[in-house]
This record gives sequence, C-alpha cells and structure tokens, in this order.
Amino acid sequence: MSSAQIGLPKMINETMSDTQEPSNLLDSDLFEGMTHVPATRPDTVVTRVLVMQAKSRLISMQGMITEATNSAYPSSYTEVMQIDKLLTDTYNNFPPDFRPKSMAESILDEPGLVMRRCLLELVYHKLVVNLHRKYLIVGRTDAQYLYSRRACLEAALASLQMQDSLDKETQPGGRFSKVSPFAYSKGSLGSSVSWDFFKPPSHRSFPAQSPTH
Repeated sequence: MSSAQIGLPKMINETMSDTQEPSNLLDSDLFEGMTHVPATRPDTVVTRVLVMQAKSRLISMQGMITEATNSAYPSSYTEVMQIDKLLTDTYNNFPPDFRPKSMAESILDEPGLVMRRCLLELVYHKLVVNLHRKYLIVGRTDAQYLYSRRACLEAALASLQMQDSLDKETQPGGRFSKVSPFAYSKGSLGSSVSWDFFKPPSHRSFPAQSPTH
C-alpha cells in the first residue's frame, strides 16, 4: 500500500509468501507453556487482530488493482469487472462489526470501533475509484462503461458523505470531539486515509470540468 502511494509498483508479490492471516485471538488466549495455537475466534468477536485481518484483505485487493491498472499491458474490461466483483465480495464478507453502518445505526457502538469502520470504508471506496476511474469520462458516451462511471462517482460521493459525517462528529460535542480520525489509522492505513480525504472532491468535480459534460 505504501509503494502505491508514491507511484511505485508493489514491492512484494503474494506468490512469494505463504504467510496466512493472524488468528482472531485475545491476549488471554495465549499463555506461557502453551503447546499449540488455539482455534481462532469467530469474526463476531472483535479483537485487536480483527481490524488487521480486514485491512490485510483490502491491501491485497489494492495490490491486484494496482497491477491491473498500471500494467504496461492493460487488463481487459472483462478482467476489470472480475476484479470489481472480487472487491465487492471481499468487502461484503467483512466481519459484521466492520460492515457499513450509518452514524445513527452506530449510536451504541464504541467510538474506536465506529472510527475504524469508517476508515476501512473510505479505503474501500478509494479502491473502487482506482479500479474504475479510467472509464469515468468514456462511460458518459459509451454505454459499455456506464457501470464504471457510476461506480466511480458513487464511491467518490460516498467518501464525501463519510468525510462530512466525520467532520460533524469531531466538532465540539460530537462523539469524536476529543480524538482525531487519524489516531485510529496507524501505519499504511493511516497514510492512505490521509491522502484519501483529498481525492473524492477531484473525482466528483473532474467530469463537470469536461467541456462535453
């Protein structure tokens, strides 16, 4: 994810490693002298590891999208749509606590959980835009690419709406008035989200700047 932010190809190919996702465990599940790794807890149990699992799946999808869109031999539109389905399925199969929920629906959730959910959603929308933005303009006149145009614009709009919600909640009296969104977005996720706050407005305004809009 870090290499993509500075315009470089990804540094590690997944085929070079057989490392699996960490198990969804609590600290109390591990103890000195244990002889085997305990079974992973279901994804309905929120642990510190659960958000890492969700993030790693998005990072894996970003690598796939970067290769497809930046290759010297561009992917066909059929391949783009296959990646789109895989990205959608990946996000829809997130642990229940990290699936999209409005602020009103999250009123009983712990603020840190809500913030992480929002930041993961922002990254998802960014990946949708990255995958489909090549067809943003051509999709206006060619019906074959209309899905991509709509997906790109809707993802940008959803990101703007999420930013608006976060802005309101970080104002005095809001749920996050005493914390910054970036306090919950460490490492590659944090730097990615920092940049993502600037991207949606450009994708929403770019079609309007076209003389043929």
